[in-house]
Formats: sequence, C-alpha cells, structure tokens
Amino acid sequence: MSLAGGLLTLWTETPLKYAHQISRSLGVEAYLKLENLHPSHSFKYRGISHFILQKQIEIGDHAHFVIASGGNAVYIPEGVSQSTLQLLKSEEAEVVVVGAYYDAALAAAKEFVDAEPDSVMVPAYNDPLVWEGHSSMIREIDDEISKKPSAIFCSVGGAGLLGGILKGCKVVGWEDGKLLPGCLECC
Repeated sequence: MSLAGGLLTLWTETPLKYAHQISRSLGVEAYLKLENLHPSHSFKYRGISHFILQKQIEIGDHAHFVIASGGNAVYIPEGVSQSTLQLLKSEEAEVVVVGAYYDAALAAAKEFVDAEPDSVMVPAYNDPLVWEGHSSMIREIDDEISKKPSAIFCSVGGAGLLGGILKGCKVVGWEDGKLLPGCLECC
C-alpha cells in the first residue's frame, strides 16, 4: 500500500508515454496512460481496489467482497475467455460463471450478497468511491506533465472511467478542459 495524492492505494503509478505516431498523425502532443500494466490489465483496478480498501477500513477484515462483471471480475457470464478465467483464478479469486449476460451475473452476485451477512457488493462502475480511485490517474498525469492537456480522450462502457476522470479533473483544476468520450466496450 502507498499514499498517492492523499489516497491510501493498493496500486502503483502507471507510466504516461508520449505517443509519437498518434502525435504525428494528428498534429498534437498525445500521451497514453498505460493502465494495462495493473494486475487486472485495466484501470478498473484503481477504483475497485480503492472501494474495497475503504469498505474494509469501515467494516473490518470479516467482510466478504463480491462483484459482477462482463468479463474481468468474480461473478461473470458464460462465454468469458479462458484466459480471463485463468487470470482470475491465478489471483485466487472465487469465480462464479452464471448466465449468458452481465445482468444475470449481477443478479446472482446480488442474491449471494443478500444471503450472506458479511458480504459487500462491490460496484463495477457506479459509485463515488470507485470514481475516487479512478481519479488518481488524473493526479498522476498532472504530476507528470507541466501543463493542462487541451483534451482528454477516454473510452466509455459503464462510465466508471468517465466519472473518475471528471472527479480527477476537478481535483487538479482542469474542469474547463475538453473531455472526449469514445464509445468502446473492450476495456
């Protein structure tokens, strides 16, 4: 664990790399935040681990955390790749495969949490604690570059990343910047 921007964290900073080809192609200075270097290969590691850490501090070590996801958490739908299943199991996650879609996995996770008194439902994207964890990447970017970016481009699936970027931009004083959300379901 470390302290980053006032947050107790379970992640390490990820590199911000200058994207030469994108910069040349677009005639801008473009940077890429390498969130794929987290153990889960996703920015989601920040928000979810932050939520769990805060709830563990609040509730205690006896809490049992449960999450549903379309493919990179614990209650997951059928059809998830074998590599995803293997990665989760290698991290000693208890993986439950249920239903054909995310909604079925979410319903099963909620049912489990409702039946277990020490269980806590971890939101995959829609919670201020998750956004606070994701916002840490903006503080890292602010520490690494000497000026406010003219725009930030991010993918939008469930909007957890977007919430984190908006929260982070507010913290570092970039609220008036451009945010260009793209619609991608692959992250």
